[in-house]
Amino acid sequence: MAFSEIIGQENAIKILQRALRHQRVPQAYLFAGDDGVGKKLTALTLAKALNCKELQDDACERCGSCHKINIASHPDVRLIEPDGQFIKIDQIRDMQKDAGLKPFEGRRKVYIIDQADTMRAEAANALLKTLEEPTADCVIILVTANVYALLPTVLSRCQFVRFTALGVDKLAELLQKRLRLMPERARLIASLSEGCPGRALGMDADSLLKQRDEMERLLQAISGGLQDVRVIFTQVERLTDTKDDKKDAIHDFLDLLLVWYRDMLLLHEGGDPRLVANSDAIPRLKPLADALTAAQLRRLFETVYQTKQDILRNANLQLALEVMLISLTEVYNDRNRWREVSANRQSV
Repeated sequence: MAFSEIIGQENAIKILQRALRHQRVPQAYLFAGDDGVGKKLTALTLAKALNCKELQDDACERCGSCHKINIASHPDVRLIEPDGQFIKIDQIRDMQKDAGLKPFEGRRKVYIIDQADTMRAEAANALLKTLEEPTADCVIILVTANVYALLPTVLSRCQFVRFTALGVDKLAELLQKRLRLMPERARLIASLSEGCPGRALGMDADSLLKQRDEMERLLQAISGGLQDVRVIFTQVERLTDTKDDKKDAIHDFLDLLLVWYRDMLLLHEGGDPRLVANSDAIPRLKPLADALTAAQLRRLFETVYQTKQDILRNANLQLALEVMLISLTEVYNDRNRWREVSANRQSV
């Protein structure tokens, strides 16, 4: 893939191509941004441009060098990824040994350290030695979604390149073209992926709609006001009973729920319906939104958001979901009690 085919990262690519044209590529880059925005893809394209036999500031995608990098067989380009949960010191030491050698067939040796924030302290300190004494033929690219997990001394020796998420409208348009999705489905996926093309292109629209149907049934059950807390425990068991990775499935569910409540709040406040992610569900969303106050809707959204943050911080999955559903039920119970009081007053 050439730079021109990478969507939404024009500023980052402009920086890289300027360095290539002027032959001022630094020894180390730090590519930072959310997962799925194209950091690793851009790093691989830069590796191709540095070794391309036909072009100076891009990948031709025709020469032998570009082809070898595409199939991960180029001897001078290496992708270093976590071994298990972490990038270990032995991986960095292997890279250091190889970096001390001249390129085998390319112009530059390129090392892409993906998820660089997973380096253990000893691995980061070992990398620091290489960054302090770089070789002219070597370029190191650190790729991370969490800059603050890296040592400040490592950060200070890299040229920082920021990667940003696309706007929902732009990504939805891309999904309609690439995947031939209907506009409402494309907008839902664009919203759930938070503007990250890689994440969006990996989503299954039919599966998401099935998940949303299940979510609506769950909300319908708890919005009526549950008297038996065991029903909540049953719902949590169903949510966590999946063959896929539990955390990924739960994060998808929570993202759907967050976007659902955000859409309800938008409609309640009289916002532009064109901004609603679940645009095909507006006829169902509007009466649900009108039945709650803005404060109650914000409370529902904040409850789900806090649950997602707790799970990201490795809170107990089952307990976090149970507390969330109980909290959501309390909001609906408050609404139902208010309705009963209002009805009684009107009947007097």
